[in-house]
Amino acid sequence: MHGDYGTHNVMIGTDGNITAAARLGDRHARRSDGRYGLRTECLGQQGGARSQGDDRYVGHHRARIPILEVLAERYAAATGADLSQLAYYRSFNSFKTTCILHGVYARYMMGRSPPKVSTSKASGCACWMRSTSPPTASTRDPHADGRTRGSFVDNVLGDRDVHQLSLRHRCGMQLTLTTFGAGIISVAVPDTERPGSTVTITHGPVDLTSLQTVTGRAVGSTIGRVANRIAGADFELDGTVYRLEANEAPNHLHGGSRGFHQQVWEYELLDDTTVRFTLDSPDGEGGYPGTVHAEATYRLGDRRIDIDYTATTDSPTPINLTNHAYWNLAGGTTLGDHRLRIGFDDVLLVGNDGIPLPGPPVPAIDTRFHCNEQHELASVLAEGGLDHCFVGPIDPEREAIVLEHPASGRRLRITTNQPGVQVYTGQHFVPPQPSIAFEPQGWPDSPNRPDFPSCILRPGETYHHHSVYRFDW
Repeated sequence: MHGDYGTHNVMIGTDGNITAAARLGDRHARRSDGRYGLRTECLGQQGGARSQGDDRYVGHHRARIPILEVLAERYAAATGADLSQLAYYRSFNSFKTTCILHGVYARYMMGRSPPKVSTSKASGCACWMRSTSPPTASTRDPHADGRTRGSFVDNVLGDRDVHQLSLRHRCGMQLTLTTFGAGIISVAVPDTERPGSTVTITHGPVDLTSLQTVTGRAVGSTIGRVANRIAGADFELDGTVYRLEANEAPNHLHGGSRGFHQQVWEYELLDDTTVRFTLDSPDGEGGYPGTVHAEATYRLGDRRIDIDYTATTDSPTPINLTNHAYWNLAGGTTLGDHRLRIGFDDVLLVGNDGIPLPGPPVPAIDTRFHCNEQHELASVLAEGGLDHCFVGPIDPEREAIVLEHPASGRRLRITTNQPGVQVYTGQHFVPPQPSIAFEPQGWPDSPNRPDFPSCILRPGETYHHHSVYRFDW
């Protein structure tokens, strides 16, 4: 890292304390043994700095005093940065370990005490910060080696820091996540027409600021406690009627205005390409019974993203989690030139309010929703679009969704262990969005429909949703 940015190398203790910082402005070169050599200065108990020379373990001298003021002031002095600008943090692989430094500069600006730090299972890190905007997807190395490439404080929601994390795989894919709603900000893949660059194939906000302007749309987020609609915003469970928020009056949608997509989750790096988000939802939140512990795990692999949702409860409660990313494989402003195939044979017919009609699902082949063979989305959109749940027997090997963009050669294939997938073409947005959402899930309104597969989770049980998103280009 060149000295004109200033380098802060920080070790994180197991108790979450920041332990030391390197001298600003040093250059460092990679050694033959793969480690980074640099001169460091460690902060003593009184805040004084002393040289440690060429130290392979940066920051092994602890500094339990607040060091954020020192970091911010020295950074500004070395770089001429304006302290009114919120800097961000990114991490790079050091000593075969990776972890993320949370919010030191942001909390300095807000006059807060030093934060606790969330780390990976590994025991150390080296971090750097600079007062510029994050690099765009097109400028990032498409041949990175699968490491977690960074986290920065992008916004503050109430008294909670909201973090954005970028994962990159050597295949050229990049997955950007956020703790706000445990969701996907973007997925980027190599652009075969422009070697060395990428194209973003998700559609929606590009950062946390824009995400929070469309929060009601749950774009890219984890949906819960119950995805989709519950008729009349209530349900009966074990003889008790539970009243929910009628946020899509008179019905309840996506867990309400304080659903899982509206909350800041904790996170942990499990390894170089895996992030686990966790959330504890108290009894009565949103009107739902039981205290629920939920986890959302994203794993970036070779041309694939695995999403796992798990949940446990201390009292019976409905659980139906999904991801609400919107896709446009062209990376552009049109959707009609895509082709769609749906692997489920049946569809739930719904009323104008999106609530399933009485009766069983019907064969999709007998309806305008027939997409069991590839259909041009232009014709689907011309007939009013889709906001329907396609259902069938659980088969984790079945390709539930295949979306193709023939002009670019890109393809998305989804498999899931869920009994249905809601397909939504965004026609209710104003203006309509040129994107399509695939939401693997249980059947909508199932808490009120004993003829539907149950979504009730009871104490001692573990809810598990596993979906795989595979990409070709």
